[in-house]
Amino acid sequence: MAKKVLSIFLLTVSLWGSVDIEALRTTFARTLYLDMLYEARYGEAITQVCKGRSRHCRDIQLDFIMREIPLYADTWIRDEYNRYTQGLTFTPSYWKRALKKLRPYRRYFHSNQFLLLADLRRHVMMVLFWDDAHQKFEYIGMERISAGAIERERETKPLEDHYLKTPTGIFRLKSAWRSTGEVLDDGVTMPYGQKNRFVYYFGKQKSIRYNTFDREGNKIRDSKKWNIIGDYLQFAIHAHQSATPLGRAASHGCIRITDGFNRYIEREWVLFAPLFAQGKWIQRHATPPPPNDHPEWAGKYLIVVDAI
Repeated sequence: MAKKVLSIFLLTVSLWGSVDIEALRTTFARTLYLDMLYEARYGEAITQVCKGRSRHCRDIQLDFIMREIPLYADTWIRDEYNRYTQGLTFTPSYWKRALKKLRPYRRYFHSNQFLLLADLRRHVMMVLFWDDAHQKFEYIGMERISAGAIERERETKPLEDHYLKTPTGIFRLKSAWRSTGEVLDDGVTMPYGQKNRFVYYFGKQKSIRYNTFDREGNKIRDSKKWNIIGDYLQFAIHAHQSATPLGRAASHGCIRITDGFNRYIEREWVLFAPLFAQGKWIQRHATPPPPNDHPEWAGKYLIVVDAI
């Protein structure tokens, strides 16, 4: 009898402490893809209903429309969703290889928390969740990124920033600040995304690049004479908008992400654990993110691998 009571108690504790992974996946899909598509499709109708009222009104209307018109019930939304997520296929074999890459880093995780995993060959980043009760990683979602384009060093002119390889390993967030929304002279490129998007900084990291200048500072045009040399990169994740699409090597070494992905990281506090101390926001030069339903799940780690 005692064993039966203990078994029921342990089951109850297990269920009470479980994490709704499917709900986390739904939130990811909505923030990155679905809200954007439904707003584009039904934004005018929502505006007529809300008539300048708060964002809360629009969110309520958006929820209602999504319930009434599921993703695959609207041909335009379905086609746009499939087009946007093409190349972001998540398969059991890919996940099995990812778990193998993650194995050496399990020792860093001792409580429920979010983390990021970047695959430099495929140019994607995954949001994962460490389920401490079951001692395993869970997949939440995937999005395109752009990492270091070391070959673009051929474009570098004197006094310009170099193109370095994005470093690999595990990185802990050091600080974060919000973008000013700077727009370059072309009128299109926003190096750090829209105004008030977070730049997530992981510190000065070792990297490599091509040395495309001789000792006199002249450009070496013959690529056969280039040498790989060590250098340092001020490593960060940040939003980026330009004519160059994500999903390919393009950056100076940082990891570029979409505006939606940046908003998701802020919304879910995916990297925000180091930015609080005893529950208080400690970044004096940046306003804090909105309140979160699960602040205890805030993460701090980015893992980067050359290939999965």
